[in-house]
Amino acid sequence: MKKILIYLIIFVFICFFLPVIFTPKSKNVAKTLDNIDQNANLEETNSIESTYDYKNYKEINLYHTSTKKTEKIPLDEYLYGVVSAEMPASFEEEALKAQAVVARTYTLYKIQNSKRKT
Repeated sequence: MKKILIYLIIFVFICFFLPVIFTPKSKNVAKTLDNIDQNANLEETNSIESTYDYKNYKEINLYHTSTKKTEKIPLDEYLYGVVSAEMPASFEEEALKAQAVVARTYTLYKIQNSKRKT
């Protein structure tokens, strides 16, 4: 019984105390503070660069694969179709609003970053 207790104590020491002893603390704190500063700078830069006026996008080109034709439709009408295809109307109103925001953001991102310009 004493051997099992000794093995258990050694196991706990190896698993929990050795990593604490051999982990340098001062480097991790400095790296964490540097990462926080870099993330703050990136957020400021991204918020400046990614501002766009979504009201400029009133129509989008919708490609029908069955007829192989492109149709211009209003963005809001497209988003109604996307949200209704993704979620049933019985979902909470806030969930539907969130889905609409995500769909609009993704659609405008794809329009702005499209390789195919028409």
